[in-house]
Amino acid sequence: MTTAQIFDASFAERDKVQRANHGKPWEAQEYLALKFYFSNGETLEQMCNTMGRPARGVLPKLFQLELIFSNGSGTVFRQIPTQIKEDSMERSVEKYGCTSGIADATSDATPAASPAFETRHFIHGREAASMTDAYIFNLIGRKEDEINRLNRIHNKPAKLVAAIEALQSEIDQLVKYVDARS
Repeated sequence: MTTAQIFDASFAERDKVQRANHGKPWEAQEYLALKFYFSNGETLEQMCNTMGRPARGVLPKLFQLELIFSNGSGTVFRQIPTQIKEDSMERSVEKYGCTSGIADATSDATPAASPAFETRHFIHGREAASMTDAYIFNLIGRKEDEINRLNRIHNKPAKLVAAIEALQSEIDQLVKYVDARS
């Protein structure tokens, strides 16, 4: 059974502050933190200030994580679920590599189907497994274009040479990743 209560999202209309993480990609641990703050009853304003993100960035993540929902008339509700919370947690693990709350680190219960350790690759903050080869090829092409642009500079300071080497290293890693995945 799911119950709901009104969630005050009005701060999103008033929020004009440019915060430190504005526009940056979300990392897996931020989803975990957002769920933690939400489950502890923090307001939208508190979550924005704590996470250094604008309301227009935090609010869609709350919808995406199915922590809040709208009835279509503009009223936003916070879910207080039992089963939905567990389902949402499973989807969060699959989608973001994090859980919906603080995990019990002392628990001995380990799902038999779950690997003890898992490696996930991220490219510019996005999970690489969700990217098509064509998308990664496009990234490689853009980095090559940037290297070509920088190589047209005749007098190269050491920082410029380092930047070119860093771009080439990123290209090498992207190529290695694409070649290794099935």
